Amino acid sequence: MKKNLKTTFLVTALLCVATSQIRSQQNNTFDGILGRLYSYVSKEAPEKLYLHTDKEFYTKGETIWFKSYLVNGITHTRTYKSNVVYVELLDSLGRVVEERSLYADSLGVAGDIKIKENLPQGHYLLRSFTNYMLNNEDPVFFQKEILVRSPKIPLAQQVQYKTLPPDNLLEKSIADKPMVTFYPEGGNLVTGLLNTVGFKITDPRGNGIIVKGEIRNTENLKVADFHSSDFGLGTFGFTPEPHMGYYAVISVDGQEERVALPKPLLSGYILNVKNMGDYVLLKVSSNTEMGLEGTLLMGHLRGNLFFKHIGKPNEKEHYSIKLLTNGLDDGVAQFTLFTNRGEPVCERLVFIDHPNNDVTLSIASPKEVYAQREKVVLNLKLTDTGEEPLSGNLSMSVVTDYHHKVNDTLAPDIKSWLLLDSDLGATVENAAYFFKDNSLQRRDLLDALMITHGWRRFVWKEFLQRTGNKKVAFLPEKGIMITGKTTAFDNKYRTRPAMVTLGIFDQGIYQEKKHTDKQGNFSFGPFTFQDSINVVLDAIDPNAPKKSKEKDVAIHVDAPQLKVVPKGRQKTNSFQRTLTYVQEHMGVVDDGPFYTLVNDSTIIELDEVVVNENKKTRAEIVEEEINALTLHGKARNRMFIDSFPGNEQASVMDILRMFPSVSVEGRFPNQIVKVRGGLNSINLSTEPLYLLDGVQVPIDVIQGMNAFGVLFIDVLTGAEASFYGVRGANGVIAVYTDRGLRFSFEQKRYPGITNFTLQGFYKTREFHSPNYGRAKPKHKMPDYRTTLFWNPNIFMDAKSPTPISFYTGDRTGSFWVKIEGITKDGRPFKTDYRFEVE
Repeated sequence: MKKNLKTTFLVTALLCVATSQIRSQQNNTFDGILGRLYSYVSKEAPEKLYLHTDKEFYTKGETIWFKSYLVNGITHTRTYKSNVVYVELLDSLGRVVEERSLYADSLGVAGDIKIKENLPQGHYLLRSFTNYMLNNEDPVFFQKEILVRSPKIPLAQQVQYKTLPPDNLLEKSIADKPMVTFYPEGGNLVTGLLNTVGFKITDPRGNGIIVKGEIRNTENLKVADFHSSDFGLGTFGFTPEPHMGYYAVISVDGQEERVALPKPLLSGYILNVKNMGDYVLLKVSSNTEMGLEGTLLMGHLRGNLFFKHIGKPNEKEHYSIKLLTNGLDDGVAQFTLFTNRGEPVCERLVFIDHPNNDVTLSIASPKEVYAQREKVVLNLKLTDTGEEPLSGNLSMSVVTDYHHKVNDTLAPDIKSWLLLDSDLGATVENAAYFFKDNSLQRRDLLDALMITHGWRRFVWKEFLQRTGNKKVAFLPEKGIMITGKTTAFDNKYRTRPAMVTLGIFDQGIYQEKKHTDKQGNFSFGPFTFQDSINVVLDAIDPNAPKKSKEKDVAIHVDAPQLKVVPKGRQKTNSFQRTLTYVQEHMGVVDDGPFYTLVNDSTIIELDEVVVNENKKTRAEIVEEEINALTLHGKARNRMFIDSFPGNEQASVMDILRMFPSVSVEGRFPNQIVKVRGGLNSINLSTEPLYLLDGVQVPIDVIQGMNAFGVLFIDVLTGAEASFYGVRGANGVIAVYTDRGLRFSFEQKRYPGITNFTLQGFYKTREFHSPNYGRAKPKHKMPDYRTTLFWNPNIFMDAKSPTPISFYTGDRTGSFWVKIEGITKDGRPFKTDYRFEVE
């Protein structure tokens, strides 16, 4: 008896120890998962950018006014990483036609892009990003489609795009065979358990279509009906049987199309989530041998952990949890189920949109109808659902009615971008559509969108395999840096540490001294100047054996960092729809004078002057002499070697890498050069035409050239390259050497000293709104501006209504006030207000 008791006690003790060890191991595993998430939030938080533009399409000569909102990607409050924002305007071939480098010292920064008169009409892409965003393998940059039109030539004659009728935006014809994709909720179909399946049905061009169908098993018995809704999205539920296959049946033009569903697993896990608005109902099931005991169900929103639950012994087969959403931020939440070994087995996205998070921006005006050139006064008040005032940062434009309608139906807004599209990798077509109302249909459609998408920033298996913090290749930029290296003057490959003195002699004198490191590297900055400055670097070697040798130092300044060309997101038909709408309103656009020079916000009024002679400036003379060197004249893509100090010892191939339209692959002498935007010759060759001082040469001549002695390089594409006929079909690379011009462009190289000009941040122009309360001679001119007012920097202090005033012009009809912004605690909002001008 005693022996049996001892044996029983020993077995019980061993089981307790084993259970304790398993629980300890589980705790360590789960602590590792939660620790990785905490590290992501505290150290690896991403950045997001959003651009609010004054309108959606423009006429040549107008200005794109924009406000760039730069925020922490988790909290949507101000980021304290980057201060430098890049904004680019790209043409339909992906070439950068305009770019801006802006310094953001707060939540955002304003900017502008003047649309040049010679810019071809068509479809453009406005893109914005920071250097820090380049650390992501597939970075999510803000992108927005922009249409540029000519003022007097009918739009249909200038842009050759196939347009879609406006009443056929969502329900497309299914004459073509549809593409059907199924997404089992949580990840897999499991037999014997109730499964929810999301699906998306599109035409071959990727447009969502509305279709009805049936789900049948391999015995041809119907087990469920289904039908897609807007964007081709939908869900259905059924319980798969063991050893049974399933397929969807769709009728297309009387023909029956069959699409197989994923093969169900005999055992596995099911994660079912129902979003009820005020709460989320979580249902977890499993038919595995281990069951749900010891598993971890975790929920986070943009990385912020808000829920965790470890399966209990009595929850082995299933359990349910009612999770209140009050207190959670709005946005995409991710629920993940981990096994007791820390393996992610189920994932489900849910969009949290609690009414308590809503923000109201009220706009009050003494009247709703104004006369021409009358002062408009608006009082803005920002409050929460309890009518408590809030602080916020916002931007406002006032545009004509047709510009607002295009924006209202097609363009992304700050709320849809920050809360939805940016977290799903900019893969949602017309994300703003999901925020138009709070109807049950809209909520169901948004939930179907969640089932059919994954979280782009959290691929758990890759996320958990990393050891330590993620290596950052692109540091957040705080300003402009001046970096480089010192070497022996007669041998650039022999490092020579030195004392480097930086001198800036614009608007006063600034000097700073620093020792290089052992490899000769130096760094100055960050600086936040605008325009351009003249910089002098002086270096001496204090450890030189002789006084006369301390200046035998060469200074090599790093060129501006090469830009990484990001992957563009998949094109949608939104531009075609925008174009259709613009064509419908051409009469409205062209009713009055299309442009008003005197009242254009880009015009600055100057004092009267008398011009006695038109004298060419030195810059004009220089440009004429340079253009005379080439056969093709002036080139859009021209680079002077002395624009990048320190590169005089680089090769010409190194300089070509700096052109955004040129890609250089491989190593010398097996380099392949491609010019983006080429016409592609009929012989399928991709090699561009190489010219040296106007004479055609083979690529090996260019490969062997050093940049020293080269004056400038032109890269020609499209119409410019057509000057050289068929030879220029793949683009033209024209290298011109310094052949004794009477002025020098080369950076002078002396021992221990170098000088150069450094470009600063773009200086944003001010939007000029006419004040018709004071009579001026220029007010006699007509005023038909389509953007009446633009203010990118409105700050609400939560104390009293903020008054905003401006004047109407000569255009009559409906005008819309478009406001977008972010509260101090990170809640994005958008508001529109309408008034009339008679």
